[in-house]
Amino acid sequence: MKHRLRPAYLLSALAVLVAGFFLFGAVFGKPVTVVAPVEGPLTETVVATGRVITPARIELGPVFTGTVSRVYVEEGDRVRAGQPLAALDDAERRAAVDQAVKALQEADARLAQLEGVGRPMTDQALIQAEAAFDLAKKEFDRTQRLVEAGFYNQGQLDTARRNLDNARAGRESAAAQARSNQPDGADSRLTLARQAQARAA
Repeated sequence: MKHRLRPAYLLSALAVLVAGFFLFGAVFGKPVTVVAPVEGPLTETVVATGRVITPARIELGPVFTGTVSRVYVEEGDRVRAGQPLAALDDAERRAAVDQAVKALQEADARLAQLEGVGRPMTDQALIQAEAAFDLAKKEFDRTQRLVEAGFYNQGQLDTARRNLDNARAGRESAAAQARSNQPDGADSRLTLARQAQARAA
């Protein structure tokens, strides 16, 4: 029985201690002061860092790049739409214009050369190449008949065939060059394209 009594004493002592702690805090605790609200000026200031955000952001940029040679406004100045803000050095632009003028002159000269000299020369070369082909064809036909008759040997026929092939290749080359130099030919189109590109620049 003695053993059962002990836990009961311990529990009672613990309960008395806890109750005493709360009672002591309630009786001897820190007093709270009550302050009535009063109307008056605000004496406290607030210091904070922040950022000012504009209602709209406008990106400025030149139409083309270059070195700024002059600035017409200062930072913070009011500007209006269309007002120049700065001037760019136009040396590069002038050099590009000069280059375009030279390219145009070269294209004009090439076109004049095609019309004045190139076309007549290629037309004449085509006429000569066709005549050489006709002659080589007649010579081949004649040599072939003479070989069949036994007057010429096979080597002479082979030579006549090579001459005919060379004349055919020369005629095709002259015809291609003549087509290229015509107003709708490749050389003329290329020269006209260069001329248009130089004018656009």
